[in-house]
Amino acid sequence: MGQQLLIVTYKMRHGMRQAFLKKAAVLAECFLKEEGCLGYQYLPVPEDPDGLVLIERWASAEDQRRHTKTKAFAELAAWKPDYVADTRLERFVPAEP
Repeated sequence: MGQQLLIVTYKMRHGMRQAFLKKAAVLAECFLKEEGCLGYQYLPVPEDPDGLVLIERWASAEDQRRHTKTKAFAELAAWKPDYVADTRLERFVPAEP
């Protein structure tokens, strides 16, 4: 299986978006250095002060699975509930050229 594209939509706890982004930026730098990570970007939703979208691109499903086993991913999972009220994940496999 080829590349993986994940779109993660977050509904933040009220007023917590900036604090989350500040803390998550450090981990995002780690994630971008992982094998197979082609992109990892948080995008605030302009019309929703508590909305946030994460776009992840991985070279393969295996690379993305390996990412979920890292120490940095576990760290994010440990404190994310303090900032995030709801999460929706969508996974896409881009068409081969």
